[in-house]
Amino acid sequence: MLRVFCLLAFLVLPQTAWALPQRIVALAPSVAELLLALDCRERIVGKSGEAGPELTSVPDVGPFHRPSLEKTLNLEPELCVGVVDGTPPALLRRLEAAGAETMMLDIRSFEGLLQELARLGDVLGVPEKAEELVRSVRMRLEHIEVSAGDSGKRPSVLFLVQEKPAMAAAQGTFIAHLIEKAGAVCAVAAQGNAVYPVLGREGLARLAPDVVLVSSMHPGRAGLPKRIDGASLPPELALSRVYAVDADMFTRPSLRALDALEQLVDILHREKD
Repeated sequence: MLRVFCLLAFLVLPQTAWALPQRIVALAPSVAELLLALDCRERIVGKSGEAGPELTSVPDVGPFHRPSLEKTLNLEPELCVGVVDGTPPALLRRLEAAGAETMMLDIRSFEGLLQELARLGDVLGVPEKAEELVRSVRMRLEHIEVSAGDSGKRPSVLFLVQEKPAMAAAQGTFIAHLIEKAGAVCAVAAQGNAVYPVLGREGLARLAPDVVLVSSMHPGRAGLPKRIDGASLPPELALSRVYAVDADMFTRPSLRALDALEQLVDILHREKD
């Protein structure tokens, strides 16, 4: 009987506890934040880019748009997790060719965030924690939507991921989803595969956005949006109201995007007052 039990345990456990990845490389800062939210800090053996104080001691494999293949493989990962809008496809192919397991998260909306969070929870063996986070996010989203209300006219918002040259988030990105969720319209239409197009002076003049959000590493106190005069921006945006916002909070499709959404709703309400 004991032999039968041991045989059954051997057949079943590799699909459960033994199969769960314990050495994970987060190939994007947003991935690292999701892993931390899932209480998987001890499994993160590598990160790509700045991922917060909790991971200061974790080896960095390079910027998330250009991670090092050698540094990643040297960490002997059991799973490398990247993002569709950021992780280089060539790196993914080379990791897989080297025998590394990979997982790509496709997050362009809050619904996509919740789906990928649940999928990540299943892969890591923490579905209950993922379900708890999903419920919490849904409740908070409902609260924010009530706060936003029906603003009537939807203002246009231009989000600059960099100022010179002017590079903006276009429709179809997670940032555009944030803008639309807050009751506004992303000023930049989708332009083929260019989800972050560079805009010339004529293009900016045609947009004439009501609000401009500038991705900043130095926003207001405690990461709060800060109204700025926009003197450093092209003169075509002189009539727009300009705010510096926390770059990490607004550009990373992680749970902190809820804070970004709340701040954007607050900005748009100020514009109506």
